[in-house]
Amino acid sequence: QLKSITIHDHFIHRPSSELLNAIKLKKVTYRSFRKALRMQKDNIPFCNNCKACELCRKLDQKWNRYKKQRNLVKKLAKKCKKDNIIKDLKAKSAVNDLKGIWKTIKMASNIRPSNNNVDDSNNSSLDPDKLNTHFSTIGEKIQADVPDHGAETYRDFLPDRGNLCSFSSFKEVTSSEIEGYIKALPPGKAVYDKVPLKIFKSILPNILEPLTHIVNLSLNSGIVPKFCKYAQVTPIHKGGSKDEEGNYRPISILPIL
Repeated sequence: QLKSITIHDHFIHRPSSELLNAIKLKKVTYRSFRKALRMQKDNIPFCNNCKACELCRKLDQKWNRYKKQRNLVKKLAKKCKKDNIIKDLKAKSAVNDLKGIWKTIKMASNIRPSNNNVDDSNNSSLDPDKLNTHFSTIGEKIQADVPDHGAETYRDFLPDRGNLCSFSSFKEVTSSEIEGYIKALPPGKAVYDKVPLKIFKSILPNILEPLTHIVNLSLNSGIVPKFCKYAQVTPIHKGGSKDEEGNYRPISILPIL
């Protein structure tokens, strides 16, 4: 039987005009095949799927025509889905929508959150200081588990790229680049700043020049202002017991710059 075709409203499954025309033709070829099949059954016992008479030859032709169109629809559907994903990723990349990019990637990859061994209890006796200690020392613990390669350094494992990765100085950024970056930030983006993002964008024309100067001064001097080094770290529970610090992942909310 012919499966019913559902056209989803979601952008990933949004069909192109070429795909819609192919689906229509697929339905036509299937109806033609069903008509030929009924004609063959109506002629029994004169034709009992003999594969030699005119009716059987026409039935085979119509089935092959339908099968070819069905395979074309599957191919176009995959291409359409791929094109929609690429188009959506490019649009979100243009506005620096990182959360939207990851949402699209997970949706396209059919990644679903795992519910294995999840503790739905809202109560947790986890000590914040214990959690902070875990986050601040986990790097050293992971490093201690890395095998010792003697006098070798990480550079010994990298391919020889010559001078392709070397540079003598940073290229200074322009005011238009700073303006474009800040304007591309989503309105609801969380930032670790005393000045809300909405207000920051509204006063941007008045502070754009000194802001550009500060950024270029930081690049040229190699000194990062202290206010850029702070972040608000929030532990996000990823599953399992809420009393185990290893079941949390730190999410850092950074300043605008």
